[in-house]
Amino acid sequence: MSSFSNYNYNFAKMQQQKKFLYRKYLQNINTDSKQIKTDNSEIKKDTNQIKNDTIKIKNDISQPLTHICEKQIKSNISQIDNDNDNDTEEKKINEYLSNYRNNYYKKKQHNLFLTNNISINIDSKNSIPIRPEFPNNNFNYSNEQELGDNLVIYLFIVCYNESFILPHILKHYDYVTKIFIYDNCSSDNSVDIALKDSRCEIIYYSSKFCDETNQDIKNNCWKQYRKSCHYCIVCDADEFLYHSSGIFNLLLLAKKNNILYSYLDITGINMVSSDTEFTDNEYLYKQINTGYIDKNYSKNIIFCPFLIKEINYSPGSHTFRPESYSNKFIIGPKCILLHFKYIGGIERLKLRQLDYSGRLSKKNIMNNQGLHYLDINSIEDAYTRAINRSVKIL
Repeated sequence: MSSFSNYNYNFAKMQQQKKFLYRKYLQNINTDSKQIKTDNSEIKKDTNQIKNDTIKIKNDISQPLTHICEKQIKSNISQIDNDNDNDTEEKKINEYLSNYRNNYYKKKQHNLFLTNNISINIDSKNSIPIRPEFPNNNFNYSNEQELGDNLVIYLFIVCYNESFILPHILKHYDYVTKIFIYDNCSSDNSVDIALKDSRCEIIYYSSKFCDETNQDIKNNCWKQYRKSCHYCIVCDADEFLYHSSGIFNLLLLAKKNNILYSYLDITGINMVSSDTEFTDNEYLYKQINTGYIDKNYSKNIIFCPFLIKEINYSPGSHTFRPESYSNKFIIGPKCILLHFKYIGGIERLKLRQLDYSGRLSKKNIMNNQGLHYLDINSIEDAYTRAINRSVKIL
């Protein structure tokens, strides 16, 4: 009985195992069937994609050749337009500046300048000499002068539309006895500013921006005052003579020791500032103390008029060839010439550049002088370079 029972038990167990294996087999078949269906679905998708691509290719091929060419041409034109964007922008800028210049000068047609006691219209400008007349001055050199113990210095400034800088230069040269301003018919209120200073005398002349005219003025304007002053300073409105001890104190101390210098040794410094406004109550060199050495502005603007026979400035007065009465020169200590050109902000500099570009004389153009004024972008590049080069000077 026991063996028969064991057989039945084993047989039942085997049947259960078979059923289990069969169920597992059916599950595997179902899983494979699902995977096959999924794969078939993917194949159908790929087939549909191929059909779509084929249709698209057929459509593209069926397009006329001219249509394809038109597309390519439009694409090329678009690319050319992009390449010419910079040229177009530059043309717009030049056109804007041209219109601005025309409008700017139209506004100036009414009055050249108005002051409390002077009004000169464009129509009456012909009465102003193209160059100031300088009287013949036959001067015999003498060691004995009748100026007394005081130190007398005269200042000569060539001026055109210098209302921004003029208050500062008048304050800076507070030690000079008399100031002669050679004004080239300024259209701003430069003359008004100058006439507020009792030391100022205005000498008018009318011309385009001409280095030859300015050179003639600087070489001769001081000669009639040889017996009136110990020193002459001949400069532009943005040139400030400086010494740490003070120019006046330096020259007065030498005079007390019976020394008069033929001229002073000069080192030029371009002063630079991005500020647009400055106070008139304080010296400009105390408000701007950054810049860089520039030999081009080492201009000998101060000399003794009864020791120097001829100063012989070059165009722009950047160099000189002095002639002495005594065939010798007594050169004074080194001083600094602060050149305040790159101040007041880029917009002021651009307007100034624009103004000067419309005033260049034919002589300047023929002699290739001052042509940088014709390039409106040159001032911005120069200003940027100046700022990058600047260090603390004073």
